[in-house]
Amino acid sequence: MRQNIREEMESKGMELIEELKQHCFPDSKIYKIVLRTMENRVNYLKATLEKSFSKLFEYRDALMAKNLEFLAQEIYPNEKFIIWAHNMHISKNTSAKRLSAYKSFVENLSQTIKEKSFVLGLYAKEGKMLDYTGKEYPIKKTNKKHLESLLDHSPYQNSFIQCNGNWAQKKWRAYEGGGMPTSFVPAQQYDGILFFKYVSPAYFDVEE
Repeated sequence: MRQNIREEMESKGMELIEELKQHCFPDSKIYKIVLRTMENRVNYLKATLEKSFSKLFEYRDALMAKNLEFLAQEIYPNEKFIIWAHNMHISKNTSAKRLSAYKSFVENLSQTIKEKSFVLGLYAKEGKMLDYTGKEYPIKKTNKKHLESLLDHSPYQNSFIQCNGNWAQKKWRAYEGGGMPTSFVPAQQYDGILFFKYVSPAYFDVEE
């Protein structure tokens, strides 16, 4: 049954891709991006039927890295990029994390792009966030062993801190997304951290 679904999905996907190749686009860049998007979607849907959840998570990050390299090399070769993503995706060495070890988007990038990148982690001490379904949840409380409690000593509500001090060479506990426990050495994962003492969710009226 699963094999039949996979074959049918792949067949329809390739059929659509071939139709796109025959379509006339006003710009070659748009053509390349649309085609790449469809190929990614077909490959990812196939992967959902073949891979476990953890392997699918890694596969998605590998696709993200390939997409950035595609954009940097073929579409916007002379431009700079700002990539805004969850800390787990942009951490430089997630394979070393004790509680969430996997090869991240940034780890999958070429060495050339890594050397030109400046990676910032985002953390908050208190407040509320939204999960991927849009449900609100409170940020978990921390203690003196947590990175958030250390950074909370800053006199500012919002801070940018470079990961180049002695504190950044030590292992700290932290909450990814305000709720997922992890443990890491800041200097191994980020070049700097954006820290917020208090955060609240942003709500948008999608009907407007």
